[in-house]
Amino acid sequence: MTAEAPRWISWALGDLSVKIIVGLVMLLPYGALMNVIKPMPGVKANA
Repeated sequence: MTAEAPRWISWALGDLSVKIIVGLVMLLPYGALMNVIKPMPGVKANA
């Protein structure tokens, strides 16, 4: 059982790195659009 531990660790690290890369790639278009489309300013509540 100890011989398989490094394989699972490498799979886990590979999976984590792929998820981080995909997350960053998916956020790039969103960040580019935020520079073009400005978010609406917040509405002040009358209290």
